[in-house]
Amino acid sequence: MVGLRYGANGEAVFVDLGQGRNLFGLLAFGPNGQDQDRLNRLVRAALAPGQSRDWREEANLRGSGELPPDYVPTLVTFADLKDPRTARVVSPQEFESVFGPGVRFRRAWIETVRAGIWPLNLFGVTGMPITQGIERMLPWLRSHTGYLAGGRHDASWSRPARNLTGNEFIKGL
Repeated sequence: MVGLRYGANGEAVFVDLGQGRNLFGLLAFGPNGQDQDRLNRLVRAALAPGQSRDWREEANLRGSGELPPDYVPTLVTFADLKDPRTARVVSPQEFESVFGPGVRFRRAWIETVRAGIWPLNLFGVTGMPITQGIERMLPWLRSHTGYLAGGRHDASWSRPARNLTGNEFIKGL
């Protein structure tokens, strides 16, 4: 029997907002970072919206495309990059209240830069490099076990950041 195996390797997108402010576009979706399966449909959603494509055609999609709102990744900021307990999930509508006057979420898109690589671009910054070496920014990432905030899963989801793990920041590397 022949099967198809779909996977993703990569790192969350890091954006330095200056003045000690930071933002990560995770490899997860939804207000709580629960939906990681959407990553497998991300390319089609941005580069062939509304079109039915089989997996062979999807692998050959090239160019750039804006992500629909449902495909904007979960966004997280840290008060202290060295402390996973300071993680906070931020919705696009909260940017100005969290990061200060004039800081707004404009759009997110992906673009092909080499065969098979689709980096996510959160702010329309052309030439933004692909995030690499995320462990230098988050030195605790590989050694941290469990949830970022420590303790148990927050079943109420009142603090979504409590339910995040390192898996939403790095996959398959």
